[in-house]
Amino acid sequence: MRISHETIYCWIYLDVSQDGDLHEHLRRRHPKQRQQRRYGSGRRFIPGRVSIDQRPVIVESRERFGDWEGNTLEGAKGKGALATHVEQMSRYLLAAKLADNKAAAVNAQSIPCFLKLPETMRQTLTVDNGKEFSQFKELEAATGLKVYFAAPYAARQRGTNENMNSLLG
Repeated sequence: MRISHETIYCWIYLDVSQDGDLHEHLRRRHPKQRQQRRYGSGRRFIPGRVSIDQRPVIVESRERFGDWEGNTLEGAKGKGALATHVEQMSRYLLAAKLADNKAAAVNAQSIPCFLKLPETMRQTLTVDNGKEFSQFKELEAATGLKVYFAAPYAARQRGTNENMNSLLG
């Protein structure tokens, strides 16, 4: 007999609705199932973006310092946000509180964080395709980082950062 993982989760969340405690055995213990966001047709690629496929091979091997993965975390009910950048080799975290999730706010907080680091620690930055990174050229010019964009819906390409965000959230 085969059962999909979705069937198992449906069963767990049904148990929650009947005051059960099966959700406490999940890794992240979410008592409520999160609904997937639906994006409208207005979603566009960021102009001038450079694909992760064009990143130097050494970045994937994690053999040098200075290769970063970045993302943002949105606060509860859309109030506030956090920009997170994790260095791949050392797992060093740079985090900055944002007033909102807009590109200008991300750059305003991220640029000073990166400028405190030596130039050798500023090689590449891999981010998702969120609109908060649409002004990436300003970030590149100010910090000397080369920004690369992961494939859409491929969080595994920035696994270090996604894992760190799950630990923070």
